[in-house]
Amino acid sequence: MTIKDLLQQKRLGAVYVLARYFYKIGEPVLSDEDYDKMEKIVRENAYDTFKEYLERTYDDDPVPVRLLELVGKEPVFGIRHEERAGLYNYLNEDKSFSIRSVVSYAEAYPFFQRLRETGMDCMFSLKVDGVNTKMLYVDGHFALSLSRGRADGDSFDYTDNSAKVVPSVLKSGKKMMKVTGESFVTGEGLPVLRERYGKPAGYVSGKSSAISMLRVEHAFEDYKYLKTLIFSAEGLADTLGETFSLLEQSGFSTVPHKLVQWQDIPGTAKEFEEWAETEIFSYFLKAGKGIPSDGIVAEVNDLNWTGTQHNQYLSRQLALKFGPWAYQVYRGVITGIRIEQRRVYKSVRIEIEPLVTADGNTAKIINSFNPSILIENDLYVGKTVYFERNSNAFNSVVYGSRLQQIAGNGDDRQCF
Repeated sequence: MTIKDLLQQKRLGAVYVLARYFYKIGEPVLSDEDYDKMEKIVRENAYDTFKEYLERTYDDDPVPVRLLELVGKEPVFGIRHEERAGLYNYLNEDKSFSIRSVVSYAEAYPFFQRLRETGMDCMFSLKVDGVNTKMLYVDGHFALSLSRGRADGDSFDYTDNSAKVVPSVLKSGKKMMKVTGESFVTGEGLPVLRERYGKPAGYVSGKSSAISMLRVEHAFEDYKYLKTLIFSAEGLADTLGETFSLLEQSGFSTVPHKLVQWQDIPGTAKEFEEWAETEIFSYFLKAGKGIPSDGIVAEVNDLNWTGTQHNQYLSRQLALKFGPWAYQVYRGVITGIRIEQRRVYKSVRIEIEPLVTADGNTAKIINSFNPSILIENDLYVGKTVYFERNSNAFNSVVYGSRLQQIAGNGDDRQCF
C-alpha cells in the first residue's frame, strides 16, 4: 500500500500523521499547500485519534511504526545505533542557550561599550543559518554526531552522514571533545539535488536540504554539497581565537570570524555605527558570500569569562540582526484568525493569503501570541498585517514601535 492508496481510501488522518513524520526526517511527501489542506481537514473534522498531533510540533511526534509498516517503509528513529547509546547522553547533557538578538545599532552599542570599558576583546563570527550539528570525538577520533535535542532520545543520529564531511581526527589531548557547527547545502548543490531526486519541495533551502542529507543517506558524491562549519569546541583552548586556529589546523572548516581588540572598539555610539558598517558588516558580506546566514555573533573572546545568565541568554554574547541581516518584513492580507490550544497555553494564529518568502517557503500562518495584539492594532479579516520571518522559518506579527521603525512615516519600501 502507498500513501496515494490511503488518500484514495480517504484515510486522511493516517496520511496527515505520515506527512508529519516524513517532513521530520527531511523527506516531505506533500507540498506545503497540500499539508495545510490536510491539517485543516483533520482540525475541522475533529478526528479524536489525531487531535493530539494538532497540539504539538512534529518534532515531538512518536515514530508511527504501524503506519510505516502499512506503506512498506522502514522507520527512522532518533537513536539508531545501540553501540553508541553510551555516548548520547554525554553529548546531550549540556543545556543549550539562546543568543540574545538586537535589531539596531542603539540596542547593540551598550554591549560593546562594556567590552571597551572592561578591556575584553571581541570575536565576531557569521551566524550561519543551517542545521545545528553536534559532534563527539573520543581519543581524538570522530565517534558520534547528533542533532540538537535532549538526553532522552529525541536527537537524530547524524553520525554516518556527518562522517562524510568532517575530519575523522581532531588534534586534542582530551579524552572526550565536543564540537558544534552548522550544516547546510550549498547554493550550487540545491538544483542538482532537486533534479536528481525529483523532489523540489524537499530541497527548498540549504537548511532544509541539510536536514534531509544528514538524516537520510544520499549518493556519496552528493555530500560534496553538504558543508558543516564549526563555531564551538568545548575546552580546546582558552580563547575563541585559539579555538578557531586549532580547529582549522585539524582540517575543520570554521564559520567566518574576525577578532577585534578592545582598544579598537569605538568610544561613542556614532563612531560605533560607522565602524560597524565599514569594518564589520562589509567584512562579513565578503567572507560569508555563498553561506546562508541570519546575523553576526559578537562574543567575548576569553572563554574563561562566563558572564551572567538571564533566562535562556548569556551576557557574554549577542546576535546582531540589523543592517544586511535585518529580519525581512512582509505584508499580507488577513483571511482568518483562530485560537489554538497548545500544551499549556493558547496560541493566536493569523491566516493570510499565501505569500512566497525570500527563503522559498510559502507563508500562510502568522503567530500573534496574544489576543490583545489584535485588539490594540485593529487587526481583523481583510486588514493588511505586517510580519517578519526569522531564521527558524517562524512568522511573527510586527506592530507598534517595531513597525514604525521599519516603515517610518508610512514608507514601507523595506517590506515585501
